[in-house]
Amino acid sequence: MFFGRVITKSKTLPLLDFVERTENYGQSELPTLIIGKKNAEEIFGKERIKVLDKKIDKNTYWTFAKNERRTDFEADFENFEKIIVQNIEKGVEYTYFNIFTSPHEISEKFIKWLYEGGKKYIYIQNRHLYIYSPLTNKVYGLSLMDTEYIGKEDEIILQKLADNPKNIMIENNGFIGLELKSRLKNLNIMTPYLYFLKEQ
Repeated sequence: MFFGRVITKSKTLPLLDFVERTENYGQSELPTLIIGKKNAEEIFGKERIKVLDKKIDKNTYWTFAKNERRTDFEADFENFEKIIVQNIEKGVEYTYFNIFTSPHEISEKFIKWLYEGGKKYIYIQNRHLYIYSPLTNKVYGLSLMDTEYIGKEDEIILQKLADNPKNIMIENNGFIGLELKSRLKNLNIMTPYLYFLKEQ
């Protein structure tokens, strides 16, 4: 699963997670950054490559190679990565499930879904569950402090979650690159969603 791609001959240029590295252009709807003026001209022709406007079309940008104009390269690369992060973040919706304000029967259905329902990706951080459902493409939040207040112990809840073979329990976010981690607005919410994407 990719959210963008970089056209470059460099094998060492560090890229964000979910960004494809390739030497070949090809048509794509993904946001695309072409590295190197000559490279961009070979693909689109000299007349379409403007130094003052690096946007070639709706989803395609170009920039100088680092050894051509380092300052331009760094600024353009930074802007491209911002686009990628924004697209990743808007790919999923977050909903906090409040057991105190939800009707009793809705809470029961939600808990039953957690324990017995279909495939889910569950990340636990600071006594908070972040649950991604591929079926709804949403991350649901649930506080274990709330469930403790109504008499449900953490250990029992977590064991029941783990007992459902369709639940994928995520122990940490070490699978996410440091650069992407530093850019995400809410890493905890995004963690189960990104874990799902890594599996695709």
